Amino acid sequence: GSHGHHHIHRDTVSKNEFMSDMETSISVIEKITGTRPASMSLPYGCYRESDVAELSKYFKNIATCERSAINRQYVPHAMGRFSWPGPARNGLRWRRWLTTGSI
Repeated sequence: GSHGHHHIHRDTVSKNEFMSDMETSISVIEKITGTRPASMSLPYGCYRESDVAELSKYFKNIATCERSAINRQYVPHAMGRFSWPGPARNGLRWRRWLTTGSI
């Protein structure tokens, strides 16, 4: 999945700059892996509603920073991220998990 090429905050750039950064990220990932990314996690969870239609042309799943469990009724272009239950492997931070396929 993509997280943007420069991890820019959406509120600091124009829509064109934001989309250009996403396109660069897609291109780099595809060049290295040979596979186009199907999912993305928005940098800082920040986006504008008007971005969703454009981003959905590139990605099957888009994760925000909402803390909600992913279940069979999730909205693929507004997925929440959630902390895995139980102790984290790294005590300094919680591990975050993102579903990138079907449940």
